[in-house]
Amino acid sequence: MKMKTIFFVLMQLFGCYVLFNAYEVLSIYFSDSRGVGVGITKLNMLISVEDGPLLFYGTLFLIVGLLLIFFPFFLRKLKRN
Repeated sequence: MKMKTIFFVLMQLFGCYVLFNAYEVLSIYFSDSRGVGVGITKLNMLISVEDGPLLFYGTLFLIVGLLLIFFPFFLRKLKRN
């Protein structure tokens, strides 16, 4: 029982970390500090600082982070029914 709780808490913490990276990537997208040939590293991935990759990876990190945070709640809800 405790291992499952620890796993769920760690999953939510990692989801918060991924959401923080999504915030950083999307904040660069909405600022004026973009350029050609410049890159940033988030979650061990080199992301080009151009409009397309920033928007794609920022949105992807946002969706994955939200899934990681809310997945334990959905699992508990399914097990009760």
